Amino acid sequence: MKQNYTFTTSFFNRAIVAASLMCMLATTETSATPAWRPHRNGYGVAQTPAPGAYASALLGLGNGMVVSNVNNVAPAPYTLGTGNTIFYEMDTTSAFQPSTSSLTAGTVNEDVQAFAYSSAISTIFAATKGKGVFKSTDAGINWSPTGSGTGAFINVSVDNATGKLYAVQFTSPTSVTVSTNGGALFTADATLGSPNGIYFYGGYMYEYMPSGLISGIRVSSTASISFTTPTLPTGIDSAQFSGFTAFNGKVYGVGTRGVYATADNGATWTHVFSHNSSTCIMGTDSVLVVGTSDSGVFVSLNGTSFKQFSNGLHIGSGYSVTHLDTNSQYIIATTINGAGSTLFADSAIYVMKLRGTTTNSLYGGVKTLLGVQNVANNAPTISLFPNPATSRVAIEADGITSEHIIVTVCDMIGRTVMTHTFDNANNMQLDLSQISGGLYIVHVNDGTSIVSEKLVLSK
Repeated sequence: MKQNYTFTTSFFNRAIVAASLMCMLATTETSATPAWRPHRNGYGVAQTPAPGAYASALLGLGNGMVVSNVNNVAPAPYTLGTGNTIFYEMDTTSAFQPSTSSLTAGTVNEDVQAFAYSSAISTIFAATKGKGVFKSTDAGINWSPTGSGTGAFINVSVDNATGKLYAVQFTSPTSVTVSTNGGALFTADATLGSPNGIYFYGGYMYEYMPSGLISGIRVSSTASISFTTPTLPTGIDSAQFSGFTAFNGKVYGVGTRGVYATADNGATWTHVFSHNSSTCIMGTDSVLVVGTSDSGVFVSLNGTSFKQFSNGLHIGSGYSVTHLDTNSQYIIATTINGAGSTLFADSAIYVMKLRGTTTNSLYGGVKTLLGVQNVANNAPTISLFPNPATSRVAIEADGITSEHIIVTVCDMIGRTVMTHTFDNANNMQLDLSQISGGLYIVHVNDGTSIVSEKLVLSK
């Protein structure tokens, strides 16, 4: 395969850029819809239930994941070692392994409430219920305390644009401490108020607030902290929001009445999906996924039309999807059975490939499920993964058979920063190590059409 790289600063033809951005994802396929599968550790409805196998926190990372178990009460699969509450695995197909930390299994105050990842320093942070914030610099294998102290924390998040770490402390009301040096020192910041959690996207921070305080959301530019209370659709209250994600250039918030979207940095919100038991949300590079407490998951290709996509999940009364995340290859869903005497009885972690054939991947299955056709007479389509990327990205193409393909990467003002030629579409990968972090457009030209997709490069 040819490996011809050229770096330049010439301007890309704006008309071609505009036309290529109008290409839509998805082609018609007729194969069977794929199903979620329980992680091979052995818990989930497909095998003997493992009581208490409930992930209290989840982080997709690299090709694997890191999870924490509530109270570490499960006799299997979590008793892989004693004295552990955080577990990791590296490829989404291996058994979980116990991490090394000073957190004690079975101690309520040492449950992990949330994970966050700093791409700038390749570090995972974990907020615990009573032992402060911990960190791992080796993908979850070993953990050590940060400088947060031993308080109770309910959330932790990283603004990867600035490298700042934000930890929400479980005080009354909640408070936020900030670290600018990788967790070595935390400083209280009263200007950040009393949120339950913070999300960062596009130079803005989105706070979701506890019940009874202000409104469901507060929004501020990260460059100059000054919060505004956005205009919210009728019926939203202060307990509404529980998380955010980005998808197709918009921010989506999830709450007990469904999903809301903003395209203007949080100033106004639109109710795009109505479901009174929505719990969590995750935007992949091409599919928006919403978890619920009664119906499994719902999916959308455009952020406005949703359809249930719960094949393989154990759903119904008492079963709730609690977390959604992705790594480089899979989407991951954690579930809990919170019904009466069967509490945690068959809670599980489920996975599904992000990319691949229609019968085994989320993207292929959703295209079939929604029956979406490309408006340009089934024109070629492309997808990028991982997205966001750090140093390399793979391009998956549908409908491209040319033996001479030109891939162009442009920045957001139209300058071409990289071109790459391929002699087929079977294994198109880009080395982005020489390009600065930011938002880019990837254009694929097969000689008859140009197809484009946004790419987030995080460094």
